[in-house]
Amino acid sequence: YGTRSMQMRAKVGMLSHNIVIKGEGQGEEFDYREWNSPKPGPASAAVAGNGVCENGETSLTTPADCKGPGREYGAGILVSAYTEDYTDCSQAEECTTGYRRQFEGTVDMSNIELRYFGQNNLRPGIAFQNLQTLNSTVRGVAFNRGYSRAVEIKESKGVTIQDCVMFRTHLPALEILGSTSVGNTIESNLGVVGIFWNTHRGATQGKGLDNPDLRAMVGMFHDEGSKTKLWNNVATGSERAGFSGHGVDCADADLMAGNEVISSLAGYWFDASNMGGSTCTKLPGLQAWKIYEYTVHGEIPHMPVLEISGLRTADTRAGVYIIMTGAASLSHTRADQRVLVKDSLFVGHSTGGNGHCGVKRPSLYTCDFYMAYCEHLGPSHAGIFISQFLSGGNMAPVIKAWY
Repeated sequence: YGTRSMQMRAKVGMLSHNIVIKGEGQGEEFDYREWNSPKPGPASAAVAGNGVCENGETSLTTPADCKGPGREYGAGILVSAYTEDYTDCSQAEECTTGYRRQFEGTVDMSNIELRYFGQNNLRPGIAFQNLQTLNSTVRGVAFNRGYSRAVEIKESKGVTIQDCVMFRTHLPALEILGSTSVGNTIESNLGVVGIFWNTHRGATQGKGLDNPDLRAMVGMFHDEGSKTKLWNNVATGSERAGFSGHGVDCADADLMAGNEVISSLAGYWFDASNMGGSTCTKLPGLQAWKIYEYTVHGEIPHMPVLEISGLRTADTRAGVYIIMTGAASLSHTRADQRVLVKDSLFVGHSTGGNGHCGVKRPSLYTCDFYMAYCEHLGPSHAGIFISQFLSGGNMAPVIKAWY
């Protein structure tokens, strides 16, 4: 397309390895679509114990019929740091302050498989917590069918996740949390099939959103840390966004490059609740195609400069949708804000078939959740849409239809 181009290629990853860390996998005995999705029973009223998860039954009330999260208890690895305080006590039970010891773990893991990992949205396949001095590396690991996130990095530095495959995880597949999570490397990973917890296996799990501004559209790769190197990762088949977070500071633009999203509900979703206080934020080098809603979405609060560059997108309902928010309408103040979209390519659009979501479009149950809003864009399309609403955000993803 003139001087700009984009490549659309299938992605390949290896799931099987000789060394396997394996959970029980009891949940794999049942067809994914029949796991916990209530359906009309053979009788006029639900009958407990007939092996059918009928309307009105749940895994809590009728566990014999509805196979619930108790069967989703997989393998997990924890790498963390902690301290122990020691005191010196005499026979007279008089104690004096002793000493403190600091313990910090590290791991160098490569070319293994974690099969049936994570524990029902509670614990990930591998978690890094409070690591501040030692480096850890996970390279070439296959996360094969999980019941929670594949990787969680929390309040940790120096963690490298590289060349890994994350297949069928809860969203986000990889998550970086905490203000002290600085300088981690996420490079050349492939995330395939990201399941939104609220519609997991068709179950109705309630709101389940501790941060509704973002959690309703969290990405397969979610970054709340700082100075994260996010290079050449691919998210495909996410029931929400491919990537989410606060972008990168304009001075650190080289930390984000070559990331790609395929066949997902959204491409990149800016986390309005965690923009990091930067005066200039950038989203560089994203490629996305076959996106059901937005390639890039953001309701950006108090941000003087937002720059989107090198974007390549095709077959999406809306390319860039940005609402800049700032001073309240009655505060008699002025907010100077600028959005710059440059060196980008927008190619075509699709209605996702007939413009109707249905049960299996774009995924098994992704449109069943009340905050999915799969239909809200209507039949219209736009490449770039930028507006300003000074009073505040629109509480993503509750976005009013626009035509």
